[in-house]
Amino acid sequence: MALKQLHLRLRDRGRLLATRQAGRDVARALQDHWQEPVVLHVNFADVEAITPPFLDELFKALYAELETHEGSLVLARGMNEDVFETTKMVLDRKNRSLAYCDEEDVDLLTEIPNLAETFAVAKALPNPFKAGDLAEALKIGISNTNQRLSALSKVGAVSRERDPEAERGLRYLYLVVGSELPDKTAEPEAVPLPSPEALSL
Repeated sequence: MALKQLHLRLRDRGRLLATRQAGRDVARALQDHWQEPVVLHVNFADVEAITPPFLDELFKALYAELETHEGSLVLARGMNEDVFETTKMVLDRKNRSLAYCDEEDVDLLTEIPNLAETFAVAKALPNPFKAGDLAEALKIGISNTNQRLSALSKVGAVSRERDPEAERGLRYLYLVVGSELPDKTAEPEAVPLPSPEALSL
């Protein structure tokens, strides 16, 4: 599961990320550089405040790209308390989820209990894992497990690839974001953002 890594450093757009247009600018820059399945690091470090309109535009692009580039992983980090609360509010309002790294631990920001449970159990498994391993750990059926894995995949919390050892049918191996980020020694490619002073076209 060797994926290219992208680094979206939101501080490069400014310490206050307030307007919908600024969100569109960042979203456009992200889409321009997201051309294949990737591990996307969304870094909120040094962002002092952020608004729902900015996040609406960013997340709209982010989740659209996740649908386009299946198998991508997304991990956010570096939020202060105010940014965290605003981000969680926007995610809850849209019924969305986001994997977030607080220091060394990775959790799923979500108000959907079964997704939170599934993510917590999945990251405790040896990664990569099979759907059957997760079903057994959760004590639920394989169909229900596959539905949960699909929901986690749509928000970039898990990635999957074909199981080369499967003897029949389509079988996958799954990886939880943050458990074993591919190619940790490689420097992520930075997504260049327009400066706060740049005029939006």
